[in-house]
Amino acid sequence: MGAWTDIQADIPDFLEARDERFLAKIPRIVSLAEKRIASECPIAGLHDESTVTTTSGNRVLDRPSTALAIRYVSLLIPGTGTRQLKARPSDWILQYWPDADETGVPKYWASYDAADLWIAPTPDAAYEVTIGYRKAPTTLSDSNEDNEIGERHYDLFLWACCAIGATFLLDDRRAGLIQAYEARYAQAKQSMLMNERMRSVDHYSQTKADER
Repeated sequence: MGAWTDIQADIPDFLEARDERFLAKIPRIVSLAEKRIASECPIAGLHDESTVTTTSGNRVLDRPSTALAIRYVSLLIPGTGTRQLKARPSDWILQYWPDADETGVPKYWASYDAADLWIAPTPDAAYEVTIGYRKAPTTLSDSNEDNEIGERHYDLFLWACCAIGATFLLDDRRAGLIQAYEARYAQAKQSMLMNERMRSVDHYSQTKADER
């Protein structure tokens, strides 16, 4: 058995909801929980990168189709090196660089919509751009018992499923259960983020020790 088998039993048990209407929604609840966690948390195995090339005079970049959240955008400047572009809201980009036909070396990026990113200044040449992002895992199903979230962070996954699953309830317990499981999710998320930071520090310290 794996996370898929366990979560199909645990969601109805924790929410005390076993009617056919609710059980039919479990795959959707699971998918929504996976996407929420993947977009909010640095889960190992769910980071990816995409490399694109800018077009001179065009500030629009294609957002990677599998990206749930953009982590960074970097620009390779020939003869200089890599520049990490700073994230800004799209309306800030419009105020900072209102004339899209005016060009320069990009310094900033913004998420414009689900399909596009904007960079500013509008690029004055073809630059190689690396986009780092978080992607969704292969969702749990009858043919996929485990994934990165269900296998390594089941408690976080369970509370996310329960918080989302409670929104599908039709009785007067709905509001209280949403609040309770959102609190458990927040606590599990904080614990996971703290552990990830400690793991990163340990890895950095070990790397430095190996270099000595």
